[in-house]
Amino acid sequence: MNQKLTKYAWLLPFISGICWGAAGIFVRTLEHDGLDNFSIISFRMLLAALITGIWILFYNRHLFYVHRRDFWLFIGSGMIGMTALSVFYNISVTKGSLALSAVLLAMSPVFVLFLAAIFFHEPITRHKLTCVTLALIGCVLVSGVLESNGLSWSITGILCGILASFFYAVYGIISKKVTQKGYHFGSVNYSV
Repeated sequence: MNQKLTKYAWLLPFISGICWGAAGIFVRTLEHDGLDNFSIISFRMLLAALITGIWILFYNRHLFYVHRRDFWLFIGSGMIGMTALSVFYNISVTKGSLALSAVLLAMSPVFVLFLAAIFFHEPITRHKLTCVTLALIGCVLVSGVLESNGLSWSITGILCGILASFFYAVYGIISKKVTQKGYHFGSVNYSV
C-alpha cells in the first residue's frame, strides 16, 4: 500500500463506524419518506458498485477478473452475505431502536467464531470467547440498550437483527476465503 495512505489507515475504523451509525438514520428517514426496503438497498448497492467500479477502473482493471471456479464465493459474499445483512438490518432498524439493532449486529463476532471453527477448523479458545464476551458487553454498555427510556423493540426487529448479524458473519467468512485465494480487497468489495 502507498506509504502516504498507510499513515492515515488508523482513521478507517472511525470512518467505518460513522458510516454504519449513519446507515440506520438514513434508513429510517428514507422509509419515512416513502421508500421501501428494496429501493433503499438497491440504490445503496448500485451507488457502492458504481463508486467502487470507477475506483477499480482507474486503480487496476485486473481486479474485475474472477476465475470461473471462484464465482460462487463472490455470489456468497456479496449477493447473499451483504444483501441479506442489509435487508435484515434495515428491517431491524425500522422495527426497533437503533441502539438495539447496533447491539444485535455486534453479535457477528459470535457467529464468526463458530463459523470459523466449522469452515476453517480454527480452535475456539478461552481467549477468543473472552474477547467476544467483552466486545458484546461493551456494545451493550455504549449503546444505551440497558436504559429504560425510549427503547423500542419487537420480536421481528430482534430476529431480523440476529439474522443481520449472522449474514454479516457469513460475509466476513466468505470474504476471508476469497482473500486467501489471492484476490485483492477491491475485488471482494466490488462483489458487494
